Amino acid sequence: MFELKDDHLILRQITQEDILPIASELKQTYFKDRDLHKIISFLKSKARMGPYFQTSGELFLTISYEGECAGLISLENYDDEEKDASINCFIIREFLSKGISKKATLLFMRYLFVDCSFNQLNLYIDKKVTAHIPLFLNLGFKKKMFYLDLKENLFVITRKTYFEKYC
Repeated sequence: MFELKDDHLILRQITQEDILPIASELKQTYFKDRDLHKIISFLKSKARMGPYFQTSGELFLTISYEGECAGLISLENYDDEEKDASINCFIIREFLSKGISKKATLLFMRYLFVDCSFNQLNLYIDKKVTAHIPLFLNLGFKKKMFYLDLKENLFVITRKTYFEKYC
């Protein structure tokens, strides 16, 4: 099974046991108007994909903190020619304020920049969710623009910035 490990944190393929807690939290937090079964089906389809973003353009991993499912981190919109993609991080409420989002993002960035030679990672943050912005600025992301039609801010970190800051 594909895994990225750090002290108390493991990023790994989604398992059957992870799906219900993640789906329930996603429904409560972001998708109140969606049917729970549709969210579960979506996560099951991502679990079957495995860790091969080069073929699917996506990678969805469970964030496991001290053995418990604490959230989800994903890579989407992979562009093989540009070697860039968008990343997202979602933490289940009971695991907030433990530094998990920061540790998971750093571990994922290290894998993508060092092992996979990515050139750039993009992060879209809803304009209503401003609490996460200082975290990502601290990690080295720079605000690029605001998409009025999407109501999202775009933040970017390049390979050069990553290596200057962390290597």
